[in-house]
Amino acid sequence: MKIGILTYHRVYNYGATLQAVALRLLLERAGHQVFYIDYYPEYHRRWYRAFNVESLRGMSLRGKLRGLYVCCKEYRSKKARAKAYNPFIEEQIAPFCNTNDKEQYDVIVYGSDQIWRKQPGLGWKFNPIFFGENDYSAKKQISYAASMGNLDMNDDELAFLQNALSRFSAVSVREKDLYDVLKPFNLAHLHLTLDPTMLLNAEEWDAALQTKRLIDKPYVLFYRVRDSFKDEYIGDFCKEKGMQLVRINSFEHPIGSCLHPSPAEFVSLIKYADYVLTSSFHGLAFSLIYRKEVFVSINSNSERLQGLMRQLELDDRFLPYGSPIPVALKPINYDEVHKTLESLRLDSSGFLMDAIK
Repeated sequence: MKIGILTYHRVYNYGATLQAVALRLLLERAGHQVFYIDYYPEYHRRWYRAFNVESLRGMSLRGKLRGLYVCCKEYRSKKARAKAYNPFIEEQIAPFCNTNDKEQYDVIVYGSDQIWRKQPGLGWKFNPIFFGENDYSAKKQISYAASMGNLDMNDDELAFLQNALSRFSAVSVREKDLYDVLKPFNLAHLHLTLDPTMLLNAEEWDAALQTKRLIDKPYVLFYRVRDSFKDEYIGDFCKEKGMQLVRINSFEHPIGSCLHPSPAEFVSLIKYADYVLTSSFHGLAFSLIYRKEVFVSINSNSERLQGLMRQLELDDRFLPYGSPIPVALKPINYDEVHKTLESLRLDSSGFLMDAIK
């Protein structure tokens, strides 16, 4: 079959690029001809530009001055991020992109990642393109592990959601709370599925990315996307373990940081870490794939992290925000975790293959 994937595929985000790669690889291995539909909206392009002057339009003079300061402050960081991501995108994404808007597909798969969120670049509104309201031609459209993030919706937004998704042949989502919102809609073949990154095992990721060790000494990896572990507790933990700290941080340039690894290097840093501390869903996902001793803590929007950890009976590895990191905790029983993970993996991939048929 000829399958189109409509997702976030060109953005400078580890989870987004890696989930796009994972879904393509899984479908290709099932014998399908797979393309990324090369939809890259202007609001995404603006967000990732090194110098985003468009964001200053409509602001007061004071707002423009403050915004200009932020643009200048982030310039180097954004340039470094682009330098890290672009070779990966050119290798793993761009060769499989289809720019022909009139292409006829057998199936279009929408997702994964937060394609159904209310988009800040659209005034915090849904993008109808990601709900099937577009000119792309397919015999059927399905969603796989689509996500929304914030579920705060008014009656009009709920009505739009129900109407748009009623045109899908099958719908799967990544989070239980979104599944519960959609369940009363009586959609065809509604299912809760794993993020695509978790459909590949460690050996498959190694083969796809050619992961290499980047740091020779033992280390603790800290990857933050929202406020997470306090620096003093991270320092105490590393001192107790006698290991150096390596940070990947989305917001600032910390000392001793490996700030802008490529997506492949991101996976490698997790693979070879002795411990992982994170507030990231995909930081957790790859820690589980590579059997890492992982701790999770986040100050908000914890539902998708906690939901996955509950499924795998790892609740003790989710730490309340602001709490110390235990240094003497029983190691994760990864034989049991991977038994459950393999069951979820078979269920999720089974949904996908059945939905395509």
